[in-house]
Amino acid sequence: MASAPFAHGAGYRAPRTKSGAPDLQGLWDGGSLTSLTRPAEFKSAVVPDTQATAYERHQNDWDMVVADFKKALPRAPDVGAIDTEYKPKFTRLARIGGQARGSILIDPTDGKMPLLTATRDRLKARRLQEFRNFDSVEMRPLVERCIAIPGPPMVGGEQLQIVQTADHVAIVTESGAGARIIRLKDKGHGPTQIAPWMGDSIGWWEGDTLVVETTNFNPGTAYWSIGVRMPLAPSAKVTERFSRTSPTEILYRFTVVDPANYAKPWSGVMPYRADSGLQLGYECHEGNYALGNILAGARKVERDGGTPEPIDGGDDPVPPKPATAASSAPAPQGSPRPATPPAP
Repeated sequence: MASAPFAHGAGYRAPRTKSGAPDLQGLWDGGSLTSLTRPAEFKSAVVPDTQATAYERHQNDWDMVVADFKKALPRAPDVGAIDTEYKPKFTRLARIGGQARGSILIDPTDGKMPLLTATRDRLKARRLQEFRNFDSVEMRPLVERCIAIPGPPMVGGEQLQIVQTADHVAIVTESGAGARIIRLKDKGHGPTQIAPWMGDSIGWWEGDTLVVETTNFNPGTAYWSIGVRMPLAPSAKVTERFSRTSPTEILYRFTVVDPANYAKPWSGVMPYRADSGLQLGYECHEGNYALGNILAGARKVERDGGTPEPIDGGDDPVPPKPATAASSAPAPQGSPRPATPPAP
């Protein structure tokens, strides 16, 4: 992993825990306007100050953001198409050593995911399938069902809470489905048939850096980073490095090796900044009527002779069928519904 350009914390010595290990404990916030992959307007990993300022001003003008979205997806619905709950948190590009970053990805140097063509086609087909399958709650994507899986790699822009003992490091994200446990004393991974939701993680210290190696990924897990899906085969290997570079920052670096999905390994870097207060519980389902409304809407579309639409607005509506002889009789129980694709 390329680390030389990020040695701005040289000379800083992290505080120690009772066991003598570097202390990474606390709340750390990774939210920023910097995305995993590089937008077209940025030509390099480092963004000039003037361009960074203009980009931040544009992204913090909500009218401009909505106009950009509608231009890119003119047929998207007006309600529910744009996430707004995280927007106030992402106000600036991430900065490392005072330099604004154009993407988390640093290798490949173009800031793009090196997906294999077959993987890209499979993801596209699965995405279309997911957003056309409205048969039941179980058919909907995990994220939509409030089942969030916190990496690795941990590049979702969320707040992390890190807790350490001499034998383990635990990481909890603000929208996670549980704590990620990293074993520090194990020298090897568990059997390949044991595939936890967050993979099997072992770690060790290299100087003041916590190195974590994860494999045995669960094939049912869908890893995401702000609009980008990151497929990981069960045999993929993710190596992460957590380095406390100042009292208020952890530098997070990672490399993904997964020949089943990517043409080459890919690496990234991002800062986590010290945060304060308490990590609030993930109340995704509290007052959430979305799933019920989604399924009810799909049933209405089917009763009207149409097919539910995918997230981008979908196909043109199916014209209503010609009226037949009026009947007040209710539809027979068990009447077949229009066919939908199987669950991904």
